[in-house]
Amino acid sequence: STGDVIHIYFALWLADRSGPVVTLKTGSVQGHYRTVRGTDQLVEEYLGIPFARPPLGPLRFAAPQPPQPWKGVRDATKLPNMCNDSCFAVQVMVWIHGGGLAAGGTFYYDGSPLAVYQNVVVVVIQYRLSILGFLSTGDEHAPGNWGFLDQIASLRWVQENIEAFNGDPDSVTIFGQSAGGISVSLLVMSPLAEGLFHKAIAMSGVVPLEAHYTNNPLLIAHSCDNNDTEKLVECIKSKSEEDILNAIQQVSSSPAIDGVFLKGPPERILKNSEFQKVPLLFGVTNHEFGWILPQVNFTDPLLLKGHLLYHLYPLFQTAGVHELILNEYLQNDDSLENIRDAFTEILGDLVLVLPILKVAAYHRDAGAPVHVYEFQHSPLMHKETRPSFVKADHFDDALFFLGACFCNGHTIVTEEELSKTAMAYITNFARTGSPNGPGLVEWPVYNHSENYLILNLQQTVSQRLKQNRAHFLNVVLPQKLSPSPLPITLFIKKVKKKKNLFFFFNSY
Repeated sequence: STGDVIHIYFALWLADRSGPVVTLKTGSVQGHYRTVRGTDQLVEEYLGIPFARPPLGPLRFAAPQPPQPWKGVRDATKLPNMCNDSCFAVQVMVWIHGGGLAAGGTFYYDGSPLAVYQNVVVVVIQYRLSILGFLSTGDEHAPGNWGFLDQIASLRWVQENIEAFNGDPDSVTIFGQSAGGISVSLLVMSPLAEGLFHKAIAMSGVVPLEAHYTNNPLLIAHSCDNNDTEKLVECIKSKSEEDILNAIQQVSSSPAIDGVFLKGPPERILKNSEFQKVPLLFGVTNHEFGWILPQVNFTDPLLLKGHLLYHLYPLFQTAGVHELILNEYLQNDDSLENIRDAFTEILGDLVLVLPILKVAAYHRDAGAPVHVYEFQHSPLMHKETRPSFVKADHFDDALFFLGACFCNGHTIVTEEELSKTAMAYITNFARTGSPNGPGLVEWPVYNHSENYLILNLQQTVSQRLKQNRAHFLNVVLPQKLSPSPLPITLFIKKVKKKKNLFFFFNSY
């Protein structure tokens, strides 16, 4: 396996078909040429370029180290092997993948369509995940955030090397979806990332407003000294990959307040405007949790309501919260369809949509240019595999922003046009800080009128996304719970700790 690596895509009109060679500070790499459906323009592709040494032995649970130089020309035409400690591959728009900080990888994403249709350099990065990426003991022996430090290392690599690929190091945009969106919003807040990028796009994910330590490594350390964190970390380092992989599904992955990457509680940082004031673009879909509830075989509304309440009870510490929320969303309609739709909307609002709008408002109020979208089109490719009630689900927007329809062929002409529109919006944003350009519906800034763009087969502009839900959860609910209101963030924290509900996040 090849260690910390990067995948890069950019477009060429004319090229030597024998394969391009680029000289970097650490050595030379040879890539290859690819074509994308719908255009004769070639894409230059380089796979598996190391941006750091493999985190093996003493480098496990340590900050990434610069890669070792090599002699000769390195083959960059193949994906690296998957997937041990040394295998986290990285692919100027820098894509950060999702997966709940516990799963996923660069192999799911192809930057070619975006590169060729919009003439940008696309870099797709990998980072350490799960225990290997986010183990924290809350002290100097394992402060955590290793995966985020990998992202920092890859952005530094971009600054040092991207000119060799005709990229502009002074015009770098980071973008990501779900846990990738969380990463983007954290990088905007981290002093370590200052100057490494210039614009940011967070899709269906932002920093949890109550970040906490991932401080329970004991599941894989039953034979270690649990009373001494230094000895504990050394013991965990000695564990086999099999031991660690067996523990991954039992431990959630979270950002840690380590005083280095993340200086303090995220909401305090946001309230104090202690972040980079770069242009930001935030987005959600209109059915973020459509995937969570398949066709449930209940014909009695009372049984279905009881089933959903059963899943909501563990999420709150304050008595009565679940009933208040359900009553707000159900509005005395206990039909099967309404209960089903209310449950998925509750999860989408509390976990993703409302926190994203709250974070967007913090950036707007600090003077950063902000744009917001809601994606509403359900892809044709899911027509036969997804319940008919599911609308635009989690990740559907990313398919169109990345031009996936030009790779998999599961599309129609109108969807290809939507993808070209979506790609044009985000690359305009990457170039200028505004998504607007010729031939596109005007996308207003997210000011105190809270204007946002609806992305569908036809684009429209609307105002005040989820205004009534936000008012209920931020104003009405705390008043009803007074004198000890429950922060929404407890919902997220409890979900992540509840073992049988971990799939809420692990599926990202």
